[in-house]
Amino acid sequence: MNTRLNKELKMILARLALEYSPFGTRWYSGPKRFEDSLIAKGVHLPKHLYYKYKLPGNAEPGRYMRKLALYSFCINYDVWGYRVLEDAQIQQDKKDLLVKEIRSKQKEYTQRLLDDGNELLSLNSNLRNLSVNPDNVFDILAGATFWYLPRNIEYFIDNNNRNIDKEKEIRDKIETYGIKESCGILAPEIADTIISALEKNEQMAIHQTQSNQNC
Repeated sequence: MNTRLNKELKMILARLALEYSPFGTRWYSGPKRFEDSLIAKGVHLPKHLYYKYKLPGNAEPGRYMRKLALYSFCINYDVWGYRVLEDAQIQQDKKDLLVKEIRSKQKEYTQRLLDDGNELLSLNSNLRNLSVNPDNVFDILAGATFWYLPRNIEYFIDNNNRNIDKEKEIRDKIETYGIKESCGILAPEIADTIISALEKNEQMAIHQTQSNQNC
């Protein structure tokens, strides 16, 4: 494969990954955006709802997100990536070369992903109680990349103890306070802290309104 074609294929692969991978989006921190929406409502929080991690290779979050997108597209090619490539408006000979490139990288990217997961844990002491495996490594790395709190990452990957119905109840409860920004997945004790802060803010607003009316 000549250098020009190799570069073109890498660009095509990166574009497909960004467009179709679960991680292929303009980077932003969901937890920080959620916190900002609470602050805009006047809610006082006892601590931040996001955490900035040291990422593998000292990468900045946007760049590492693109790396995750590429890894997920190639590693999951046989699950959903192949359909993306089938539908892409690309010449068949280039599709064939892309498939060959993807196949050649799958094992390497799978190992790199696990290595990155272990590096992340070693770089961040508040994650060292976690253990990386093929089933949770994407979630751990993505959680850190998008600045989820360590406890929320821990809760998210603990499938045996998650309560999906309770999570929906929490989201619905938060929305009743006029918060439209997604709160993501919250560990129960963090959700309780947020709802308590929302309740306190509402009570203060009611008290202020009553005080103004009595003046």
